[in-house]
Amino acid sequence: MRSGTKARGWSVLALLTLLAGCGGGGGGAGAPPPAPPTARIHFPPDNSLYDEPVITVSGSASDPQGDGIAAIRVNDVAAHSDDGFATWSVSLPLTVGENRLVVETLDDSGQRAAEADVVTVQVRAFPALRSVGDGGLVLDKANNRAFVSDGTLRAVYTFDLETGQRTVVTSSRPVDKLLNTEPFGSGPEMVLPRYPGLHGPESRVLLISGASLERRVMEINPNTGERSVFYNPNNTPGSGPAFDLLRSAILDPANNRLLVIDGFNGSMRVLAVDLGTENRTLISGSGRGSGPGLEVVESLYLDAGANRLFAVDNRSASGPSRRLLSIDLTNGNRTVLSSSGENIGTGPAMFNALSLDFDSETHRFLIADSSAQRLLTVDRETGDRQVVSGLLEAEMIGEGPALLRLRAARFLDSHRAVVVDDELEVPLMVDLGSGERRLLPSNAIGAGPRFEEPRAMARLGETLVVADKTANALVSVDLQTGDRTVMLGGASSGLREPALLTLDPTANRLLFVDDIAQAPRLMAMDPQTLLLSSVSGPEAAGPALFNPVSMVLDAANHRVLLADAGGQRIIAIQLATGERTLLLDDLPVRGIELGASLALGADGNTLFMLAGSNDGFLLSLNLTTGERQTLSGEDPDTGDLIGGPAFALFGCFGMALDETRHRAFITCPSGNIQQVDLDTGQVSVVSGNSEEINTGGAGPGLVDPVALIADLDNQRLLVLDMAQRAVMTADLRSGDRVVNSWTDVIMR
Repeated sequence: MRSGTKARGWSVLALLTLLAGCGGGGGGAGAPPPAPPTARIHFPPDNSLYDEPVITVSGSASDPQGDGIAAIRVNDVAAHSDDGFATWSVSLPLTVGENRLVVETLDDSGQRAAEADVVTVQVRAFPALRSVGDGGLVLDKANNRAFVSDGTLRAVYTFDLETGQRTVVTSSRPVDKLLNTEPFGSGPEMVLPRYPGLHGPESRVLLISGASLERRVMEINPNTGERSVFYNPNNTPGSGPAFDLLRSAILDPANNRLLVIDGFNGSMRVLAVDLGTENRTLISGSGRGSGPGLEVVESLYLDAGANRLFAVDNRSASGPSRRLLSIDLTNGNRTVLSSSGENIGTGPAMFNALSLDFDSETHRFLIADSSAQRLLTVDRETGDRQVVSGLLEAEMIGEGPALLRLRAARFLDSHRAVVVDDELEVPLMVDLGSGERRLLPSNAIGAGPRFEEPRAMARLGETLVVADKTANALVSVDLQTGDRTVMLGGASSGLREPALLTLDPTANRLLFVDDIAQAPRLMAMDPQTLLLSSVSGPEAAGPALFNPVSMVLDAANHRVLLADAGGQRIIAIQLATGERTLLLDDLPVRGIELGASLALGADGNTLFMLAGSNDGFLLSLNLTTGERQTLSGEDPDTGDLIGGPAFALFGCFGMALDETRHRAFITCPSGNIQQVDLDTGQVSVVSGNSEEINTGGAGPGLVDPVALIADLDNQRLLVLDMAQRAVMTADLRSGDRVVNSWTDVIMR
């Protein structure tokens, strides 16, 4: 919570002194002491989120009496300045949780303000699942937690199912910047960990590790993180059938054996490995047991009481459809329990099951189908298949984050399931009755609805307005709290997937383009009354819009300019009449083509256009003469490279100007914000994804920044990251980044 720059009113002691002076006729002898210097933190903003142990704090200061400022301290650490503390910065250590940053000022006359400014920063080690392994989820119901395997970081986490708190159980690599900066747990490195299982009173985790023929079963001690090889099929003294390729495994503790799926697509089998002798026995497959062959099987569930193994055969080489099978472990016989192609059970087909679980109370199987992106239940008795939640429009049952890359699902109880999706950073809880999906808590910054596909933004004081195309809404974001509120949205709002947005401050209205895919139109909305009006639709005079990709306000001429990718041209729309005029249509062949961003110079006559979808270059266009000049990148007319390096602006989109310092800020899909010197064309990184490059500041990495607003008074950039569904701030001095508003999910 930001405090005022200084206390309003006088202290009791100062007031008594003044009254005493007035009573004695002493004139100005009882005047209050001069006010101390004021100071303000510009970065980080209040209530923002950070994920580093050290942050660079920057700000400004001034003295009401014009005295020199002797010192600025933040949390008792002296700040540095080269301009007499008009601007200053200081690096501070942070701890996980809430950090209160307090600015203290002192001037030459000895006046001091102990709390000239205060901001609060939340510091978190992100859960950040990077790449969930196939079937990479198992539940420890006794401790209300989920074990999840992560292939990219070669780690196993637990997530508390009530609080969402992540704990690293074991990791072969560092997994964050705060709590787990080094590998955790000893033993062999895990490679592509997948299909974990939980066994024994100590909740030890068994999983498959390794690529191709090097696969083996590893054991993880959840208390120490120690990793050890539980079974290596390539290094065993046991007798029996030789291994071809280890696919998955499940422990059968009652019989002191490991049940293994082995083989290649089209010819798989079930082997039992005696844990005492390591001898191998064929349980089911070619040569043992009747019923359909095992073609593509990895997902398993063991019913030890019935001595049966259940599996989904993701058939692809032959047969009409995929099957849920019951395998008798006594004789190896295989029976089909459910298959749409064989008319066993009703409901949608199964395609690629990555996990299989069973609930004994309702006699239902739970299947995570990654190809169809649906969660299915299957009745054990009838084989009937029912969608709990899916991605197809007809299967979008329940509210919550969509299932995009489903990797595993497990019953928490008869009514709830826990699910992991490779697009989401934390597990989801799914209500099996309603299909409602809910992310585990403790991640969001700011309350309110989640973003879905934020594409553009405009600033109204300390509020941002974000156009969310998929949510079909205009959403306000409070920059102080991160709270999100739908200003206008929904099927009855009159919106049609808004994607471009700008502010018309003279008329106090928001201008936006929607219905881009069908019939693009320019609309206006009063931010106070939320009333919509049409500015320029298909009925207006002038050339039709095809696919506008960027828009900028030309206030001096009462119009907006649009880059229209459908015709590689610039179109002007008069705000008073809605009339459209073709302004420029002789742009280079590689000019716009589905990726351009516009910015208008302060002179009102110079249009800057970033054409970054192909080769990547920055142009200036004279709106009077039509003359164009390549400022940076490969000149589309001559092929000359200006500024460099080559392809530095390739695929970049989103631009803001700082004409005072002759530079443009540009967002790029690599997760970088780049700066282009408008005089030389030189490109450099201002703020980047600190996990991938060694420059560009610290803090949460950018993934797909699509829009920028330059807040030059505070020397910062406001950034809209579409992939992370977040509003972020990047400091122009240090490049450090914090999150202002974030809606519970990181997309990859």
